[in-house]
Amino acid sequence: MTMNMRLPPLDPSSNVPLQDQLCERISLAIAAGRIGTGTRLPSCRALAAQMGVARNTAIAAYQRLISDGLVVATPRSGYFVDPSADPSAWQERGGAQGASGVPGILRRHPPRFHPASHRVISRPWDWSSSPYPFVCNQLDPGEFPMSDWRRCSAWALSRMLAATTTSDHLYADCSELVEQLVTRLLPRRGIFANPDEVLIVAGAQQAIYLIAELLGGPDRRVAVEEPGYPDGRNILQLHFGDVVPVGTDAQGLRVADLPEDATAVMVTPNQQFPLGVVLSPERRQALLDWSDRTGGVIIEDDYGAEIEPAGTESTALYSQNKRAFMLYVGSLSKSISPGLRLGYLVGAEDFIREARALRGMMIRHCPPVLQMTAAQFIRLGHYDARLTRLKSLYRRRLEILDAALARHMPYARIQPDTVGSMRLVSLPVASAAEVETRAAREGVLLDSTGPCYGQRGARPALIRIGITAIGEARIEPGIKALAAVVDRYRCEPDPLSPPS
Repeated sequence: MTMNMRLPPLDPSSNVPLQDQLCERISLAIAAGRIGTGTRLPSCRALAAQMGVARNTAIAAYQRLISDGLVVATPRSGYFVDPSADPSAWQERGGAQGASGVPGILRRHPPRFHPASHRVISRPWDWSSSPYPFVCNQLDPGEFPMSDWRRCSAWALSRMLAATTTSDHLYADCSELVEQLVTRLLPRRGIFANPDEVLIVAGAQQAIYLIAELLGGPDRRVAVEEPGYPDGRNILQLHFGDVVPVGTDAQGLRVADLPEDATAVMVTPNQQFPLGVVLSPERRQALLDWSDRTGGVIIEDDYGAEIEPAGTESTALYSQNKRAFMLYVGSLSKSISPGLRLGYLVGAEDFIREARALRGMMIRHCPPVLQMTAAQFIRLGHYDARLTRLKSLYRRRLEILDAALARHMPYARIQPDTVGSMRLVSLPVASAAEVETRAAREGVLLDSTGPCYGQRGARPALIRIGITAIGEARIEPGIKALAAVVDRYRCEPDPLSPPS
């Protein structure tokens, strides 16, 4: 007897093809036991009529399920759930690993630390669907050079490169990408490195994790900027016995306050996170002197340097490296795509050798197909063209943002001496967090600066307004909507003064 399957309707507006949606719904029904093994399934014609799709779509879905071993086809009889399938075993295995099992493990064996309790800058997973995404360090999906990237990916996946892109490289990186880094990208930052001094990583955060694992210890101290990059601070807290916050001002990190016994300091000298100020030349020299005097390692996070709007570029602190007490962290996330998760770590050859072995214990290497695609993207000039376009685009968006702030929020003070693709704004409100929460309900998404401060409640009423992910036409309406929210919380007179 043929079963009349009750499946959830398909979504024609989804990016997932209809035949894939149909496969998913049938396979889930089998796995959940709603369709028993050996059950006869509807004919292709009946299934197509039931789900509102073409008969060829139903045929393709059944063929996929047959190849996956969930369905069998019997001549002149039809389609059946494979009698050898055992969904009950699947359910038991899944149940043993479900939510009820994991907490029990941690209750019996408490972890040394609780990463889930650390504060991070969070945003909705579907942030790009928000009307006014003023988030920072994300890219406008409509600006991604999809056709260029697709062609580079097709080259990387060509048959002649199959051995390179599908093989296990042990701990090695793709030499093509390393070559592009040492000959084209790094020299623009004033860095001239050998291939043995470069390690490809799964984003800048993995580089920081590797550094912390190699340099850290329960008896060692590390200094961080306050406020600073929360994910970096969280990583360092897992590996060092003492994490010392060092204040920042309009000239960047207060180098004079660095502890003399610190093993390392993590700094964002070219675009302080989250304030956007640049480390002054005097403090750059003071920081180098500190490293030379104490042996402390300078960890330079050069996030976003490649896409600084035209006219605000600065050279990397690492370009002044003469003492081998520096490590440089770079990323392709801000220039190509955050979802790419490709970054690079530059340092002395002996350090990179150990970091490579440590990375190998974690993931061996980053996916070769991504490395090869990125290498081709850079080699063919698409990367340079993208940087040129983004710099011009961001400068234009910042001009629109400044005009909108002056028109709709004249009381807001844009913090001076900042660079990058955002504006740091001081508001006459008692709580920036309340403004951010309320604004999100109105479709205005902002990245909170709260997690950037080591102590809860330490932040002033500062908000970051990013322009990398929002189209030009949405900037002024978004600021107008934000102004309506701020008006509900404004304090008179303004209780804040710009941070020193």
